[in-house]
Amino acid sequence: MQIEIPEALADRIRSYCEKNDTEPKEFVFDAIIEKLEQVHKERRKKPRI
Repeated sequence: MQIEIPEALADRIRSYCEKNDTEPKEFVFDAIIEKLEQVHKERRKKPRI
């Protein structure tokens, strides 16, 4: 999957990854997983009808 992100955000990701010795692809992958888990938890809090 390829996504386009704003250049400023890509620069921030590259800078963060250089400082923390990680690959940008791994960082983005982990961020997506974290967001999906958060959304799943939020949906589970809502009462079901």
